Amino acid sequence: MSASKIKEIRNVTREQPLLGRVGSTAPGSDSPSLTHLPDELLIQIVANLDLKDILNSRTVCRALRTACGSREAWRSMYLRQHGEALPRPFLMPKPIKECSADDIESSLQKWYAEWPAAGAVQRTRRVVKTELLRGRHPHRSTMVLTPGGRWAITGYADGSVWCFDLSDNPEATGDVEPFLLLPSTYPEAEVAGRGIQVFLSIDCASEEALGPTFETHHLAQFNVAIITCPYDYRSTKASTSIDIWRIHIPEPGENDHRDPPQLRLGSRLSTFKDSGTGKLLSCSLYGKAVAYSMNSPPSQCTVIVDWEEANGKNEDQGIPRWYVPDIASLTVKLLPGDRILTTHQPGALCVHNWRLDCPSSPLSPATQQLERITPAWVCGRLGNVCGVAISSFFVVRNSIRLVVPTSSTLYGLTIPKDSHDPSLITLEPLVKGYFGFSSLVVAFGLDRGAGVVTDDNTQLCFTRHKWNDDLPRLVGNQHTPKPTIAEYEATEPDLQAAKRLLYDQCSGRLFIFDSELSSILTLVNSPPTKTPVSPPKDQKSAEIPPADPDNIPHVQIH
Repeated sequence: MSASKIKEIRNVTREQPLLGRVGSTAPGSDSPSLTHLPDELLIQIVANLDLKDILNSRTVCRALRTACGSREAWRSMYLRQHGEALPRPFLMPKPIKECSADDIESSLQKWYAEWPAAGAVQRTRRVVKTELLRGRHPHRSTMVLTPGGRWAITGYADGSVWCFDLSDNPEATGDVEPFLLLPSTYPEAEVAGRGIQVFLSIDCASEEALGPTFETHHLAQFNVAIITCPYDYRSTKASTSIDIWRIHIPEPGENDHRDPPQLRLGSRLSTFKDSGTGKLLSCSLYGKAVAYSMNSPPSQCTVIVDWEEANGKNEDQGIPRWYVPDIASLTVKLLPGDRILTTHQPGALCVHNWRLDCPSSPLSPATQQLERITPAWVCGRLGNVCGVAISSFFVVRNSIRLVVPTSSTLYGLTIPKDSHDPSLITLEPLVKGYFGFSSLVVAFGLDRGAGVVTDDNTQLCFTRHKWNDDLPRLVGNQHTPKPTIAEYEATEPDLQAAKRLLYDQCSGRLFIFDSELSSILTLVNSPPTKTPVSPPKDQKSAEIPPADPDNIPHVQIH
């Protein structure tokens, strides 16, 4: 079948609904209908439809329902939408070649699911077995969540790194057993005082981190940067330690004699030392670059290092470094194309091309006297930028996107992926209005988010935001709904004690932790259970209007 004919059939579903054309013939005509085609050809045709067309077409007749339920049709549709209506990264529960049609549909429904009314939010409280931690104090602001929402990782004040298995089952209720991912490398004498600073960053997006799984659309491995330094580094003469590790995720059903399965520590890809500092502020990992900011004069700067070249070196052994000098960046985010996003007081966002524009030097931060530089792009005085709650980046239609929350407005930052022209960088308001969120109790995906407000009374807030150039949604209503903030009074002690939020849009789960990470409240905005759609018994009854299989409730403001 020619490409023009396939395009014509696709247009039928959009401009002249397929329901009135397929599965019947004109009275007295002997011309074959589309459903008389061999199954292989019908599947090839359906594979060129968009998601809405597939959902509508499968209600017409048995032949189309079978074709629209094929794995080939769903895989083809997904791969065409990936990077367009769907962002990169968008991860499946298993490699895409192994995903069934139901796997793909379920993943899309979860991504697009709206936050339901407060009373309908599924809530599960789980207790963390803190006795296994033996009194260790967590650095909760550095906690990170893997895409898919299965694993949370955080550092503790003795320098150790622990992991929480949050389960793939949103209805799991059993206690959570933390397990040790990396032991502390510091003697107990060094942690007896104020302890160890620990910052973490995971890379789940670069080809360097994902390796052979980069094209499988499934997370099987990732890289993590662990940056540590004692608070009393001067008295202990300690350096800042930077370690890059490969982490492997167990496959479903994998049996490695552990129940339940755990993340597996792979090879240490790099380890090196830099100047000690009394205050680490942030870190970021992407590809072969690691960035960290420190505020301990004269070491007040952001440092970017190629960790592969720095491997095995100490601070005075000529580590190649790039600097954002004389500025303590409160937040750093490494982005594709050698870009770095930094935040500064009072509410400034800056974008640098660190490899081209930032000064480089083999000298350590403690010996630097570099003058400030002008960023490629800057937007100042945005108010209180909640740096730790800036979203992970997404790539959509060849542009890098991040959600940037402030005390008064939720912004969307768009950076062209292949162009370094700063005039093309845009910052648009996504949702206006007073949030009242502190930086640790709010979390965002690409176009969903949530937070807990504890001013005069505790409120649970959900956001649904849209970007100016959003394409029509793949599921749900045809038109993207307007941005909303829905607020609900919340009296649960778990919400009133909220100190850290993590949100995963892939699974539609929001995780709320208390100050000691001793309990986890999970909220799920999964779509309602799909009602099976029965095809007409008679193929000629294709004129019957289709059922709506995507009746996803919208957030109502109360």
